[in-house]
Amino acid sequence: MLDALKSRPRHISLRLRKWNTTGITVGNSTQLNSPGQIFIDSNNTLYIVSYGNSLVLKLLHNTINFIVVAGNDTGGSDSNQFNVPQGLYLDQNYNLYVSDFYNNRVQKWLYGALSGTTIAGISGSSGPAMNQFDGPVGLFLDSSNTYMYVADINNHRIMRYFTNSTSGAAGTVVAGGNGAGNSNNQLNQPFSVYYDSASNYLYITNTGGQAVIRWSPGAASAMFVAGTVGVSGQGSTYLSAPTHLTVDPYENLYVSDYSNSRIQMFCTYNSSGITIAGNGTAGSDSTEINGPRGFAFDSQMNLYVSDMNNNRVQKFIKL
Repeated sequence: MLDALKSRPRHISLRLRKWNTTGITVGNSTQLNSPGQIFIDSNNTLYIVSYGNSLVLKLLHNTINFIVVAGNDTGGSDSNQFNVPQGLYLDQNYNLYVSDFYNNRVQKWLYGALSGTTIAGISGSSGPAMNQFDGPVGLFLDSSNTYMYVADINNHRIMRYFTNSTSGAAGTVVAGGNGAGNSNNQLNQPFSVYYDSASNYLYITNTGGQAVIRWSPGAASAMFVAGTVGVSGQGSTYLSAPTHLTVDPYENLYVSDYSNSRIQMFCTYNSSGITIAGNGTAGSDSTEINGPRGFAFDSQMNLYVSDMNNNRVQKFIKL
């Protein structure tokens, strides 16, 4: 593991960590209702959860109108419906994975399918058993598409499943599971999870704990890497209800700081964050965001942010 980390550059270049602070609204915002997590594929097609109307939408590169790819406006528990979807992931074969929050399941939609199949959880069944969720939120697949990691927010744990699992299959607790708390062997409302295959680390946002924790799957304890544990704040070393996160090839960490209405970047081994989008004040101007729920980078490292309370997606161009 240490050799893998040493072989990677430790710091991103100054040029790469600057973005235009003025955002551009992309797509037809009238089609969005509380936009959440974003995924951008290799063709720069943007996929987004619109959880207010229980849909997954996509926006082709340089187009205006979103296209419905999963779900319908009514919401529900049928195989072609969601009930407030939260996380999404697209695998190498363009199969779509969606965490279906109030149905307590993860749905897999094969490419082009009109309905999904439950591969984790039991539809309509909430609980702490190994085959149940209590609020699945963020999810992430490893680089081989073998394992799926799911943030089980109200059970305060990260679950791992095979991507070919079926409904009711038992998962494995790989982080947390020791009750809600801010100790290094606990999680506190984990919202998002990112698995770094090179280092074998899970990066997890503790929304209730105001911090990001780094955890080796199955380890007894972990290390906090961003935020001040258990304390909400607005300074560079604080987070307030962090939601989504990602890690770049240089091990720099990016976090959507929801209640501070900003996106923070924590350079490698640095506990102070740099604001790269938003200004810390909730608003609807082009330099502001209001409740960023998810974000993603395209192939040019342009930043796209789901500006949830403004019902829009903002693009911040990399300089």
